[in-house]
Amino acid sequence: MDTNQLIVIILLFVVGGLLLMAISSRLEPTQPVIVIQPAQPSTLSEPQLTGEGIPPREKEVTCMVVVPELMNNAPVEAPAVETAIIRELLLAGFSVVDQQMVDKIRYRDETLLAAYRNDEAALAALRALAYEYSADVLVIGTAFTEGEFSAPEGLVSTRAWTAVRAVDVRTGRLFSAEQTSAGGADMTLTIAAKKALQNAGEVIGQSVTKALEKRFGKQRGTQDRVELIIVAIPLDAYAFFKQQLQNLPYVKQIISDHYTADEAHMTIYYTHVDLIDLVNYFRYMDLRGGRLEVLTYSLARVVIRYRS
Repeated sequence: MDTNQLIVIILLFVVGGLLLMAISSRLEPTQPVIVIQPAQPSTLSEPQLTGEGIPPREKEVTCMVVVPELMNNAPVEAPAVETAIIRELLLAGFSVVDQQMVDKIRYRDETLLAAYRNDEAALAALRALAYEYSADVLVIGTAFTEGEFSAPEGLVSTRAWTAVRAVDVRTGRLFSAEQTSAGGADMTLTIAAKKALQNAGEVIGQSVTKALEKRFGKQRGTQDRVELIIVAIPLDAYAFFKQQLQNLPYVKQIISDHYTADEAHMTIYYTHVDLIDLVNYFRYMDLRGGRLEVLTYSLARVVIRYRS
């Protein structure tokens, strides 16, 4: 093989290699194989919810409700707004500091300063008192009536205003502020004012309860309530009857609406017992020689008579 033939062969190899490289560069690259692993079950448990996406709270929350009330510019001994807020909280399952404890401090100077002027020092003192009563939340506010207006059928009407704040007792953090107004009408201005305050209290009580449920969660269980009317009962027998009720483990709260002319009205909140058992307890209760006779009862109201 001469030199010229060798050169031709080398050139053919070179040209062939270049052609192969050009052809391979035009080919599409091979797509990688993607292996999709089956989804593994989540190890996270779903949060337990109790209606409206609100988690149940782990501990029972206790509230102290203090709402000084002025009716026609005079302090009210049995404030309707405060009582209405307590009712709503109890129905939602919250615990409440007894109103008899609040009676001692409702119209003190520091209480009024905290309620009306939002005085920080007074509010801190009231928080400390609430802490002594093992309260987690302090509901503090004001309520008053104003005005006298003519109403149909010879009635008179008036309006009530109320504003309350909910404060975390331990941190002092304000987490709810509510206000509302409502009217009431009756034959006398005093009764009309009482009705107006009750109406305003029911509205603001529901708002406060929703705020507490949003912050602390809903109660796992609710309490039942019944209105109790006792006729012809002397004051001393009535006081002893209330004391006996408070010793029952399934009676959670007693709210005395009023006592006039030997007739008592109260609301009882109870749990873990049927109403018929509570009624039977009334029948067999010994009131230091007196007995109670059940006249009528329904799921909402029980009427009994005292007999000596």
